Amino acid sequence: MKMRMIAWILTFTTVILLAQDNQAPQNLLKNPGFEAPEAGNTNMPADWGVFAETGEPSAFTLVTNNPKEGARALKLAFGTSASKFYGVGQRIPVKAGQVVTFTAYVRNVSLRDKSYTQLSIEWVNGDEPKKEISRSWGPVAKAVDVSADSWKKFEMTAVAPAGAVEMNIVVTLFPAGNPDGAILIDDLSVGAKEPA
Repeated sequence: MKMRMIAWILTFTTVILLAQDNQAPQNLLKNPGFEAPEAGNTNMPADWGVFAETGEPSAFTLVTNNPKEGARALKLAFGTSASKFYGVGQRIPVKAGQVVTFTAYVRNVSLRDKSYTQLSIEWVNGDEPKKEISRSWGPVAKAVDVSADSWKKFEMTAVAPAGAVEMNIVVTLFPAGNPDGAILIDDLSVGAKEPA
């Protein structure tokens, strides 16, 4: 009876450890669903930085219509500065050699023609000032790839290069000569794990 009980306990413990091993990595992003607005600017999400080729993105805003989950999504739209790109990013720590998976959900609002959005990870070193040492590009979401009726998941996986101590998780919007066009992004996720 004792041996049977010990065998049962060992089997149960093994099952628990295997289940934990197979769980999805913890989401490393802060405010991944854009639920928390920035203090003093309720149009922008907390913990995220926005950028444009020139000036500041003027047409990015938190919206409450059609979020994937929760109460908000982030609307990325072309501004009036005629920049060649606009985007949003968040820096988080990483170790060289880690396998990083980045996912984002995208929904079309008015993106058209050859305009598109793209996921990327900028690998940053520990120098002062910190510098981008390389970049991994993920999938392109063209206007024809995303619907206004539903959310679509885009995902990329990359390995952190030697010298990387941070990664800048980025979604960039590239206009194709049109002054308008917008998408929603929501429920971003980043996981990092040691190589198998």
